[in-house]
Amino acid sequence: MERTLKQTAGDRWPVTIAMVTFGLVSVIAIYWMPSSAAVSVWTNSTTYNASYLVMPITIYFVWLRRQDVARLTPRPHAPGFFYILCFGLFGLVSQAADVQLGQQLAVVGTIQAMLLTMLGWRIFKALLFPVLFLWLLVPTWDFLLPALMRMVAALTVAGVAVTGLDAGAEGYLITVARKQYSIIAECAALDFLIGALMISLVFGALMYQSFHKRLILIVIALFTALAANLFRTISVILITHHSGGGIDLVSSHQTYGWCVFFVATLLLMWGGYRFRDKAEHDNEAAPEHESHGPAASPARLFLVLAAAISATGLAPAYGVWFLSPDGISGEAVVCLPLKTGPWRKTAASDWRPVVPGEEVARFHHGYAHEGRNVDLYVAYFTRQRQGSELVGWRNRMADGETWYLRSRDRVDIRVNGAPVRAITTGLGNGERRRLVWHWYWVDGEFTGSRPWAKLLQARAELFNGERRAALVAVSAEQAGGSERASAAMAAFLNAAPQLDRLLTRAGPSVGRCPRQ
Repeated sequence: MERTLKQTAGDRWPVTIAMVTFGLVSVIAIYWMPSSAAVSVWTNSTTYNASYLVMPITIYFVWLRRQDVARLTPRPHAPGFFYILCFGLFGLVSQAADVQLGQQLAVVGTIQAMLLTMLGWRIFKALLFPVLFLWLLVPTWDFLLPALMRMVAALTVAGVAVTGLDAGAEGYLITVARKQYSIIAECAALDFLIGALMISLVFGALMYQSFHKRLILIVIALFTALAANLFRTISVILITHHSGGGIDLVSSHQTYGWCVFFVATLLLMWGGYRFRDKAEHDNEAAPEHESHGPAASPARLFLVLAAAISATGLAPAYGVWFLSPDGISGEAVVCLPLKTGPWRKTAASDWRPVVPGEEVARFHHGYAHEGRNVDLYVAYFTRQRQGSELVGWRNRMADGETWYLRSRDRVDIRVNGAPVRAITTGLGNGERRRLVWHWYWVDGEFTGSRPWAKLLQARAELFNGERRAALVAVSAEQAGGSERASAAMAAFLNAAPQLDRLLTRAGPSVGRCPRQ
């Protein structure tokens, strides 16, 4: 009887594998847009080229565990449907908020929930490492780039200064002996960190049984990646400087950097190998078959598969029908006033924020009163889309050409008489300094919180709210100090018209602004 049960469970594995494969392919098909967008990032960004290795590595680790998994009986796990629905809802909210990263996380989460639903908890647990490794498919980490670039610039300057050279940094721009070097995204170590994380996870899973050893290896690997990148940036500057430009590593800094990273990784693995755990598979008792009942019949597996695919498609179907891609057509017009209280319109300064997107309407006026000058900038969105988003890491208050980022913080201001916690940014250009306050207008509300702005956008999309949005910024040069600039901007906002009404009335229907 027991032998017959084992044979029946084993015979049903090919059917189970076929159905699970069909379910996974269905998930990719349902979420085709975010899935293809992720592949596009892997292809076009050198930071994420290593993501192509995730699936082969996952398959390899599944293959290593094939004998242990074959001894277990696949049984559908009902709670998996709940996880499928939760990831679907998360993907829907991310779609409404134009957070492509959230949609891609929903894809991987749904794939994992599909495996749990079809195979059961015992098998899912046996395959836990390769299943969790799938999270590295998501190009997650771009939001770290600004912070990493600032950190690399500061540490590079400190490292160069130790050698006795006169070095300084202004934002991402480093000056060494009157020669300037720019820290760009490729210098931020994000690619090294992703590579180190992937290598340490695989190496740790192969060499160590202890979770603590694996965790220590990951931490050491990440610090090694940062150190390798700093060695790259510092040595590029020093070699270029001391060779008088004869050896120019700046143009080939990526190739040079990967050589440094390769050597650092080899040293890490050499050290880690010395602490490897001995294999204990020969002494372990082989897992026995489950004895809680027979394997699910093909008919039941088919019903579970159909239900899981239907649950996967619910949220995307809602998105197709109710998240209409059509926005307000026509060129947007925001009628900024020619005067506001005692402030009179004047020429705008040389400060230019960067807000990418072909459909973004940008309006920039300068205002003056009693020798004080303030800029008012509005980036107006009739509808947000990928590549044209109100909140995105590519939007920045410094153009990196005339003005460079120096600091970022929060400040409490009043807009239309109501308190708003805005984002304050300090900029620099040689000896010049500039202060910027900016915040967002989303679904009819002002906020300086990026996460809340995204949630307001999702609310507007899901519940037919105000889909127009705007980034509003005021700025003043700190010729008389930061307090004088802050006072000028606060006085301007106090005298400014009702900005929410101005933004609500804006749009294609405005046509030409009335004379004031």
